Amino acid sequence: MLQVESSPTLADLSRNASVISSSSDSESIQDVPRTPRPRPTRTFSSPRSRSPQLPAIQPIRPPSYLTRELGVSDRDSAPYPARSRPHPRSQSRKRSRSRNPSANNRLSSQDFTFLSTLGEGSYSSVMRARHIRTGQDYAIKILDKNHLARKDKMAVAMTEKLVLIKLGAGHPGIIHLHWTFQDDWSLFFVLDLAPNGEMQTRISRMGSLSLACARHYTAQIIDALDYMHAKDVIHRDLKPENLLLDGDYRIKITDFGTGKILEPGQERANSWVGTAQYISPELLEHGETSKRSDLWSLGCVVYQMIAGRFAFHGPSEYLTWQKIKKLDYTFPEGFDEDAKDFVQRLFVLDPTQRLGAGPEGSPNSRAALRAHPFLASTKWETLWTDPSPPLEAGLVQKEGWKNALGNAGTINGLDEDEDEWEGKWGDVGAIWDSLVGGEDNDGEVRGSGWNGGGGGSRINGTDASTRLDTGRGGSRYIEEGARA
Repeated sequence: MLQVESSPTLADLSRNASVISSSSDSESIQDVPRTPRPRPTRTFSSPRSRSPQLPAIQPIRPPSYLTRELGVSDRDSAPYPARSRPHPRSQSRKRSRSRNPSANNRLSSQDFTFLSTLGEGSYSSVMRARHIRTGQDYAIKILDKNHLARKDKMAVAMTEKLVLIKLGAGHPGIIHLHWTFQDDWSLFFVLDLAPNGEMQTRISRMGSLSLACARHYTAQIIDALDYMHAKDVIHRDLKPENLLLDGDYRIKITDFGTGKILEPGQERANSWVGTAQYISPELLEHGETSKRSDLWSLGCVVYQMIAGRFAFHGPSEYLTWQKIKKLDYTFPEGFDEDAKDFVQRLFVLDPTQRLGAGPEGSPNSRAALRAHPFLASTKWETLWTDPSPPLEAGLVQKEGWKNALGNAGTINGLDEDEDEWEGKWGDVGAIWDSLVGGEDNDGEVRGSGWNGGGGGSRINGTDASTRLDTGRGGSRYIEEGARA
């Protein structure tokens, strides 16, 4: 009987797998060691838990003064994507330097509570803010760094900063710069707060100012100009929009973005800057300004306070300038005779012959300016300590305006709406957009530098393009890049 062998199973093949046959008949079969090769022992641990020393990652939030602009509410938990945190050691070192900026005499936006917006421009704003440590309120100008860098306008901020540092806190009639600092988004100027707004708003609302008010504020402007000119600073854009009223209704001159620090021996600046209705004839004829140009602007301001209108105004800026060069102006009926003579002696085409521009002892000296009959009743010694006269409408009175007590024609204390008057700063963007072309305001900055440094800034533009800024009080022209 034929017997068939069964095929080997998988187990048999596995048992016999230790024998390897060579392809050569002459080679002998060798046993392969059965002991397996040792392998390294691997150990596994559970995933690491978060270290208790690392705080939970918090979302990046903009500073408080920007939350309203960006539409971020305090209840939003993660308005922006979180960023990774550095190593704990480097984080602790960083905190040791920046935990308290005030410890290094460097403030930040975290040291203030931002309360309300006083004015807004295209790339800057002015906000009322309270210093947390002292409780003092200030006006803070906030400039968009991206716009300044994009438009090459950093020199504009530096110009006003250097002028304000030069003027310091030595006079009550000039806005004072307390601090400057910056963050990732903005530059900050911490300035005096003038809660009663600007002079232009008062004139527009009331119609005009009484003779007593006009006389008082004229004296304060003269006193502030004397201080400025003694510091070799010219304003070059003096007008009612740049005259603020503090809590005691005293004048504070602001907007020094168009200002100029004269070098020793320098008398003139050759930049085209100013507002059409207040530009001096020497700027129109010769393209130059000086301390005497501020006296021309003073005459324009005095005229406007009393008459309630521009002294020189035409259907266009060109026709306005033609009136200035021809001294084409008239006084309204009822204009005070002493005030009329005072303005006429300031509206002189030859700047050296203006009242207040002559040398000491001359009929047009500074002493003669202060002694003019229009200012005869002024007590110069107590000008800044005596109470200001109540704001009253004068030659022109608009119907419908009243004070908080319901009395037409006089304001004593608060106005009909304190919030409405508070912070009438005008177009803040125009302030910081006033580029002073080619002026060298280099110098050492002490105690008020940016957190990242400080110092002067030089403008070396060569493009003499003329730009027009239109505001409520007129049109401001600035020639960019002209050497001063």
